[in-house]
Amino acid sequence: MKNICKSILMIAFLQVSMPGFSQCNAPTNLNTTYSNNVSTFTWDSVPGATEYNLELKFVYDPWGSGEGFTSTTNSFQLTGIYHSAELEWRVSTNCGTSTSANSASYLYTVPCPEPSALFANNITATTATVNWTAAAGYNTTVSNFAVYYRLANTSNAWTSAGMTSATSKTISGLLSSTAYEYRINQSCINSNSSTVIGQFTTAAIPCNVPTNLTVSGATSSQATVAWTIVSGGQSYTVEYKPTTSTTWISSSSVTTNSKLLTGLTAATLYDVRVKATCTNGYVSGYVSGQFTTYTATCMAYGVNGSEFIDQFTLGTINRTSGREVGGYRNTGLSTNLVKGSNSNPATISCGYNPGIVFGERYAVYIDFNNNGSFADNGERVAGPTSFSTGALLNFNISIPNNAPLGNRKMRVIIRRSTSSMAPCATGFQGEVEDYNVTIVSGSNKTSSDISTINEVNEIPVVVFPNPTSGKVNITAPDHFNLSFIEVMSMDGRMMERINAEDKLSNTIDISTHPAGVYIVNVVSEDNIKSSHRVLLTK
Repeated sequence: MKNICKSILMIAFLQVSMPGFSQCNAPTNLNTTYSNNVSTFTWDSVPGATEYNLELKFVYDPWGSGEGFTSTTNSFQLTGIYHSAELEWRVSTNCGTSTSANSASYLYTVPCPEPSALFANNITATTATVNWTAAAGYNTTVSNFAVYYRLANTSNAWTSAGMTSATSKTISGLLSSTAYEYRINQSCINSNSSTVIGQFTTAAIPCNVPTNLTVSGATSSQATVAWTIVSGGQSYTVEYKPTTSTTWISSSSVTTNSKLLTGLTAATLYDVRVKATCTNGYVSGYVSGQFTTYTATCMAYGVNGSEFIDQFTLGTINRTSGREVGGYRNTGLSTNLVKGSNSNPATISCGYNPGIVFGERYAVYIDFNNNGSFADNGERVAGPTSFSTGALLNFNISIPNNAPLGNRKMRVIIRRSTSSMAPCATGFQGEVEDYNVTIVSGSNKTSSDISTINEVNEIPVVVFPNPTSGKVNITAPDHFNLSFIEVMSMDGRMMERINAEDKLSNTIDISTHPAGVYIVNVVSEDNIKSSHRVLLTK
């Protein structure tokens, strides 16, 4: 208090000079009362008194440093003394020709009054604003209010909602449809007021949405879904579907907070959602999530919180992605590969958390014998190769001459370099993506199946470099009589057509197109076409 203000009052008062003492009697029976910010000082009347001199100071200050007041009656009132100020006061008598000695001094502490008129408003299911009226004389410089709350009609410990110099406070994090009590007291300079208590009841939520949805124990055909129990929840309904489907499958309701889903399709990304039915008959909204089932014959998945496959291209496959749910994805994408072909350019890239780069390795497997293991001799068709920059890595896949024709599963793996590259491992740092390939014979070659048609037509047209970052050089023999060059997308769209300016040598620039695989058709004047698959990198 001494550092806040040397004045006892919020208004200035005159210092009273003290005349010399005489035989005039000093006042006795000094008393104080307080009401509504008014302090009343009284004493017994002294015969012959013409006026009285009241001196008031803080208890820790010497006499003469406080305030002086004059009264012609045996009482005096002061308004606006700081709440809880600790004071000392005394009175002397002026008898006209002489002044008495000072009376005995008395201590007086101004009360710290409690607030009043409590009420709550803006009540929701989880919040409420409590309000009150400050006592007269409340001063925000030296006082504020403490707010606490707890469940009503309990002996629970009070929870602090904090301090405020305002006359309202919003309490949050409450339970719905629940009675609370709250208490308010004024915190003054040297003491606190007594507390006042009010009550409110939060609004009802018909039925809370379940939270903390998790999926565990996923295999090729089942998974367990779990969630946090809802207050008042009577039963729960779990619905699920493949992400590609528009129809939800509803399981039978359960009274526990978990459900085993069975009969799932292998290697499939599923959506799942859960809703609650409460005892009051209301039904909640849904909490939603996703999970992945794994391949039926050879499970493989990684922990992809730090690294994951963010791009893979091969033939007509050109996929860019983020982290796969569960560290595995059966993409469903496919391409044709020619039996005995030695040049099938592919690319792979690893994504990382920002600022994190680990050493990684990649490998590609094709299950040629369709036994689901990917671990038989000759089924690893690329890698393991290390890389650490996160840049797009170019590599080549060769298909053996004895590869059986037909549809096969292809597995692409990125794993941290400290891990082995077993194709059927689980729980490693990295990610797995499965694709489909169709092994075709050379007699079925098309522009989307092979690198160059001129291998069949025996036309010595050369397209290089491949892969390319944009510039492609094309050379043809004199008898080819080059007419124009077409750049086609893998789905057959014409990207551009360039007339040949030089019958012997031409250079085209395809850098304006997105990265991916393109068909470059080199056409002669007599409509002989030589087609080449070119990989454009960025």
